[in-house]
Amino acid sequence: MDDEEEEEEEEGPSIGARPRSTKQPNPLNQPKRERQAQQRGRGQALRDRQGQQDGGIQDEQGEREQAGEQGRAGQAEQRGRGRRQAEQRGRGHAEQRGRGHAEQRGRGQAQQELEGQLGGRQAVPVEPQTRIPSFRDGSIIQRDWTTSGLIGDPIDQKEDTCGSVVFTHLLQASYNKDKPIAQHRDLSYLGLANHIRSQTNSKVFAFRNLNIPINYIRSVGLKGKRARGHGVPTTGHFEQQQDASRTFVYDTLERTPLGIIINYFPVFGNVGMGIYHVPRALDDKTHEHALLVVARGVTNDGVEFVVVQNSWGDTFGNKGYCRLFLPADGSFKIFWPHFD
Repeated sequence: MDDEEEEEEEEGPSIGARPRSTKQPNPLNQPKRERQAQQRGRGQALRDRQGQQDGGIQDEQGEREQAGEQGRAGQAEQRGRGRRQAEQRGRGHAEQRGRGHAEQRGRGQAQQELEGQLGGRQAVPVEPQTRIPSFRDGSIIQRDWTTSGLIGDPIDQKEDTCGSVVFTHLLQASYNKDKPIAQHRDLSYLGLANHIRSQTNSKVFAFRNLNIPINYIRSVGLKGKRARGHGVPTTGHFEQQQDASRTFVYDTLERTPLGIIINYFPVFGNVGMGIYHVPRALDDKTHEHALLVVARGVTNDGVEFVVVQNSWGDTFGNKGYCRLFLPADGSFKIFWPHFD
């Protein structure tokens, strides 16, 4: 018992005794190898931290370089898109300018043509279509004065004024030739018809004396229609041939439209789409009728004919036109203006 109590007293501190020290051992008292190991450990830890810092800096630098490369790539792509857009805008502007210039040239040409017509300058000629309706039998028109724009549509004459109508059409075509549309004249035949009646003392004019209208047109002239307001008479010179051959008629038609005098027979009024065969010569007993010769042609069978415009409205023949066959041995009374 005494021994156990003594052992217990040795384990606990004695009252009033000095407590045991808890102070760490002095490193200087540690062996040298232990100190070197600790220093190496601290150096390694320092190097690890430095490496981590360097790695972080490198990562940041790499990220910045990658961002820079991406930024430069984006800038290059933007510049590429900008160049492409600029090229597209350039092409678009060029196309617009091209279309604009083409439209301006087109408008300019149209304006020039209009000014040429309205202002006295020669416009670019545009050949009109024929006014002669098709005869629907395969006939070919070889010389057509209606395409010149100088021959008007058939009219429906008043009373017996066929000769005045033909002379007026021819004088009008002769005057308007080679002139701008703004200077064209639309002439009236009524003054000439009244003059012929006063000279022949007849309401039915036989029209046997061509000198009466020819002299009147040369000295007095024809006035324009009131609607067009042409107050200055238009004069002109005509020639005539009392016994022209068919060849002479064809040759004259190449230079100018002309007038022809035929005897009127009832069969002529029913010619329709056919061909009227003109007698070889005029007789002095049968009534005469004047027609405007505007073209010549040939049928599929090789029959030559001339196309004439009548003055009985568009219910006659083929909408106011018909065909005449001139016999090779015939002689014909014709008249025509100076058309050169």
